[in-house]
Amino acid sequence: MSKTEAIFSKVSLLNTNGKGSANAQGESGDFVEKRLIQKAQKGCMSSFEQLIFLYEDRIFHFIFKNTNDYHQSQDILQATFLRVYKNLGKFKEQYKFSTWVYTIAYRQVIDYLRTVKSINTPPLEEECFGASDQEIINGEFTDDLWHRIQAKLSDSQYQALWLFYGEELTLKQIAQIMNKNISSIKVLLHRSRQKLCKELSRNPIT
Repeated sequence: MSKTEAIFSKVSLLNTNGKGSANAQGESGDFVEKRLIQKAQKGCMSSFEQLIFLYEDRIFHFIFKNTNDYHQSQDILQATFLRVYKNLGKFKEQYKFSTWVYTIAYRQVIDYLRTVKSINTPPLEEECFGASDQEIINGEFTDDLWHRIQAKLSDSQYQALWLFYGEELTLKQIAQIMNKNISSIKVLLHRSRQKLCKELSRNPIT
């Protein structure tokens, strides 16, 4: 085990203690986050732990939604934050920290998916009828529905849809995370909604 991994192993990841940082969450979010990042970049492990507490639940949820494997998601989560820790000195303050962390997690997920299945170019979708985009937006995105639509979408379509609706990120943030332009993200979301509305038309939410 490297020195970095030994230090990192002391940080309680993977929701083992179920508590976050009251100080980090109670003050002005952007200011506190910036201060934590600056301290963590100088080697303050306590500040890095607080950054993990701020993001681990959301990042784990994103990973799990793509893998459907709890234990594998834990491994990917740890690998994500280990990479965050190792590259923290390279982070530039002009960028949004949450987008940077999601980008690292996204790449870890893609690496994992490539080991379990081939990633094919998504086929052209058929037009679908019977449900509007607004009905989809207003619909109840239950775990069951997410599981149903994951089977209908390509990996990139599902990830874009989850980041937009599940994480409520902007198109710009999603484009940065997925290393695509905004137009490509719009296409992914459009095709995802087409498949989703077809699924809802055939099997409405009850």
